[in-house]
Amino acid sequence: MNIKRDFHIYFLKLLQSFFLRYSLQILVFSTLLSVTVSQGFPRYRESYLFIRNSKPVTAFIGESVTLTCEASFEWESVEVYWLYNGFPVEDVRPRYEVIESVNLADTVTTNALIIYNAREIDAGLFTCASYDMPGMDSVHVTIHAEPNLEPMADFILTDGEGFVLTCLVVPPIPSGNMYWNKNGILIGTTGLHDIDGDRSPDGEILTNGSLVIYEADKNDAGIYTCLLRYVVNRRSETILRNINVNVAVEVTVKEYIKLGSPLFQPIQIACTAYGFPVPEVAWMSKNFTLGGDGYWGRDISVTTQTHSPISVTSTITIGDLPGTFAMASVTCDANNFFSNASQLSLIIKFGNGSVALLDGSQLEDAYTLRSIANEGNSKFNFCIFNTVVAVTIVVLNIY
Repeated sequence: MNIKRDFHIYFLKLLQSFFLRYSLQILVFSTLLSVTVSQGFPRYRESYLFIRNSKPVTAFIGESVTLTCEASFEWESVEVYWLYNGFPVEDVRPRYEVIESVNLADTVTTNALIIYNAREIDAGLFTCASYDMPGMDSVHVTIHAEPNLEPMADFILTDGEGFVLTCLVVPPIPSGNMYWNKNGILIGTTGLHDIDGDRSPDGEILTNGSLVIYEADKNDAGIYTCLLRYVVNRRSETILRNINVNVAVEVTVKEYIKLGSPLFQPIQIACTAYGFPVPEVAWMSKNFTLGGDGYWGRDISVTTQTHSPISVTSTITIGDLPGTFAMASVTCDANNFFSNASQLSLIIKFGNGSVALLDGSQLEDAYTLRSIANEGNSKFNFCIFNTVVAVTIVVLNIY
């Protein structure tokens, strides 16, 4: 009994000394064992082969195109090669260069194929493969000339009629997306559009890129811009062209200004001109232009205000009229470089309800006076602020 007890005591002491001596090693081993069990035992990385950015590639003639292929390996590096439409690249084009690099730390072989001075004959299917592992990856390359937009010619809008704007893409490009602006404001891409902002569609962009305006008015005039956005060589490009939709000039001014006696000065006449581009307005008297510097000592000034891209108002102020003044004529002349319009305005002073002519007849009708001014009949004495006898009509043609 004593021998058995002594053996137990000896064994316990031996076991205790072992744990005390190797406790740190046991703790580390148990920790590693628990992590391994929880996360699973390590295994070798699976092999792969792929082309970076394997989406179809589009490039312009003369550009360089780079295709990159990666292949992983477990122990020894693998050899990667390229095929063009099923044939080895090295045997097909002298303008191709292959650059290969091996990263032993990451166990990856990288193979870059560079196409210098690309031409249309370089378009096709490029395939990356390896002699040392199964699998392959391919990418389609398209090479074409740089596209250009050919817009239709500028034209003059006809009020109440629709029109169609076109921009041809030459040569056509499959990845292009056409959209339109008006006066720098986006209209949109394919579909119906509310261009004038009245919550009702008044235009449409067709699938072929044409812009259709159903029923046009003056407000549809402006600078329309067709824009083509496309992706080439994995970058985005945009080209644009302008089409001017013009409006012929129209002028609105009072045909006559009737003045009473006594004469209240100054006299103001407003002329509104419509057109696109917005017209430039000038006030004329015969062949002379009236401006803000005065005219022959008389106080004449002109102010101009632009209301919209298609309308402008010009106001002429005339002062310092003589007491013998009876009638004057001024012309509002508007021009927007491809069309012009003008309209005469008569300033008529009625004293006792009639105006005397040289032949002794009496005129009370302003429209008759207007026809006289337009005809320029020599029997009437049209002159500048002329002081004559009472039976002479005094006409102010400011020149």
